[in-house]
Amino acid sequence: MSFRDVEKSFFDLHWHLDPVAATQAGVPGYDDRYGRFSPAALAPHLAALKSIATALEGANAADLEEEIDRTALLNEIRVMLCRFEKLRPQAKNPEFWLSHLLGGLHHLLLSADRTPAEKAAAAIGRLEDIPEFLEDLKASLDEPVRVFVETALRMTEGGRLLVKELAAALGAQAPMHAARLTAAAEQASAALLAFEGNLERWLEMGTEHFAIGEEAFNFLLHYQHALRDTAPELWRYGLRLKEEIEADLVRLATRLDGKPWPELVDKLRGDHPAPSELVDAYAKEMARARDFVEQRKLAPIPKAPLGVIPTPAFMRPVIPYAAYDSPGAYSRDRTGWFYVTVPDSRLPREQQERILRDHCRYELAATALHVRMCARISGRRSRSKDGHSTAKT
Repeated sequence: MSFRDVEKSFFDLHWHLDPVAATQAGVPGYDDRYGRFSPAALAPHLAALKSIATALEGANAADLEEEIDRTALLNEIRVMLCRFEKLRPQAKNPEFWLSHLLGGLHHLLLSADRTPAEKAAAAIGRLEDIPEFLEDLKASLDEPVRVFVETALRMTEGGRLLVKELAAALGAQAPMHAARLTAAAEQASAALLAFEGNLERWLEMGTEHFAIGEEAFNFLLHYQHALRDTAPELWRYGLRLKEEIEADLVRLATRLDGKPWPELVDKLRGDHPAPSELVDAYAKEMARARDFVEQRKLAPIPKAPLGVIPTPAFMRPVIPYAAYDSPGAYSRDRTGWFYVTVPDSRLPREQQERILRDHCRYELAATALHVRMCARISGRRSRSKDGHSTAKT
């Protein structure tokens, strides 16, 4: 069997395991369903992954390019097996499940590759599956971790809002499906609301042990990030880098006004857009960066639109600042989406101000560049600062 044949088998399995990833990638045929991550559902998929890994190890690469692809695919399979067999987010992390559930609706709503009728029919399939999906979640989550439960609990309100918006938007675009969409959305919202009771119970009984440990961390460094360095080596590198940066900050602060650099940073962070101006400020910075690159011919720029929008409510707990979603690899629509997390207007003014200080005007361009470049390199969702990515489950 050739490498490309094995590669095709892997992707067929991957889309079956994770239909939401297929929707996000622009692969048709999976939009009306969710994946399943219970032990019984995962077992045949993991066995098939191991079989594909064995076939990959025996496959002959035609050239260097294929050998690189073969190694990358083997590493991806190793990481997937490690994730489900050792790290086990399906047993510990309800946010893992909710991101799959809500991401499946969100990416379907954004997709411009499907007709309104196709999107509505697919949305009905997913909405009607939500109660059963949540039952699988409840049966599978036997080691809840408190910090993950807290995040999931903060997602549910935004999730119910997404369900309502999806049904209204697609019902207006495809009136022949409106009644069934409304009924499915009401059933899904009720299931999500009832599920909050499970989250509150897990919050009380959950463990504090969220860390994966040094061995697993080193495994991911090597196979997911292609780094030979281990955790202790990166720790030492980080300490040296911190010392170098602080020395640079001291020199710069001395040149500017002679005050200690923390005071200078605190002063600069006070200059930020108002909440109502935040999304537009990022949009202008993205346009300015694009013009800079284009005018100087620094790199080719694809003819693809970029949407700069407020972060959807269900994503805010896992995207504290900003994030970029690349267009799907197989999607005809090449729109990229840049999310900006605006402070919740219901928060106290002092808390909103603390959040806005992390969007100071002098950082906007760097944040926009960092998020978008990281996403282009990795091919996944990239989030700024301490946000973590769940784009690929």
